[in-house]
Amino acid sequence: MWPVVLRIIVGALLVVHGVAHVEITKAWGSREASTSWLVGDADTLGMVLSTVALAGFALSGLAVFVGLGIWRPLAVAAACISLVTIALFWDRKMALGVAVNVAIVVALVWARWPGRELVGS
Repeated sequence: MWPVVLRIIVGALLVVHGVAHVEITKAWGSREASTSWLVGDADTLGMVLSTVALAGFALSGLAVFVGLGIWRPLAVAAACISLVTIALFWDRKMALGVAVNVAIVVALVWARWPGRELVGS
């Protein structure tokens, strides 16, 4: 029973974190949010990166629900894309997103948590 519960929790958290990227994409309409310190006016780039991160987190969450092992690389890739997006369009309101993305990468790559025996994939 515990692996099923943990799989639901991990999957739901990944999906919720992905959906949080919708808030970022809503902000691209404002001039300030769509300006990158590195590439200047880049609302299309920001929208594409956020959408890809959102899709990656949503797909990884769904993959956890159904027990597909592909969820780990999807979640790590989505977290890395999200970190790139945040770095390009930094706003201090995104600090929590940085912490969550780093926690995902550390947990899945370095700590290798949760183990396959805990989530079934």
